[in-house]
Amino acid sequence: MQIHLIEKESLGSTNNTLSDLLRMVPDIEEGTVVRAIEQTAGKGQPGNHWESEPKMNITISLLLRPDFLSIVDHFFISIAVSLGITDYLMDKGINGVCIKWPNDIYVGNKKICGILIENTIIGHTIDSSIVGIGLNINQKKFLSDAPNPISLTNITNKTYDLPTELNLLCNSLLRRYAMLANGNLEGLREEYIARLYRFNQMADYKLPTTDTIFKAKIIDVAPEGRLIMESDNGKIMKFAFKEVVFVNS
Repeated sequence: MQIHLIEKESLGSTNNTLSDLLRMVPDIEEGTVVRAIEQTAGKGQPGNHWESEPKMNITISLLLRPDFLSIVDHFFISIAVSLGITDYLMDKGINGVCIKWPNDIYVGNKKICGILIENTIIGHTIDSSIVGIGLNINQKKFLSDAPNPISLTNITNKTYDLPTELNLLCNSLLRRYAMLANGNLEGLREEYIARLYRFNQMADYKLPTTDTIFKAKIIDVAPEGRLIMESDNGKIMKFAFKEVVFVNS
């Protein structure tokens, strides 16, 4: 697979733009990337907005066609993408890179990258995946109410050439996607778990339905993506996305 870049000066959402393009041109090539120099309505997880200063960060959406995956294995797309982004950061010598379940990319306790994956299902397979990535590169100040953003330049005090960094990022993503296509699912999952934020560390979590705070540690992630935790009294619990909230220490 090769990258086919479509670059726009200003877009509302790269995910929406790529989705519209896919509807108009159903056979558009895998590896198509829509990049916005300025993204005015970046999408985070449902109900969230992604802040990105114009001309300062990488805001892209990548088209994948993982029709070799069954629907039950859809979480491995998130695993491969998360590992690709952490590879990119670790290759730059950044310390403390980790993945906050399910797919936020952290450096220490601060968020440097958000991922939004939107799948299209046909039959029992995934026909297409639109992978939205917002990676903070050169932005120095963040004005939204996001609690803990950070950028590469905040960490290193360097300024980066965005086209160069985009090329490096895409290469890292393609390497991990190749592992996925080659069927190395368990190897990917093991690496993902090893890079998890707070893995095997006792910490506070909250049940959003009741606001109950409890102590537990992350011990595994099931193949379908559920977070597996062990409470401080030894109880094993499994949570789907949005069923448990990380409490900041």
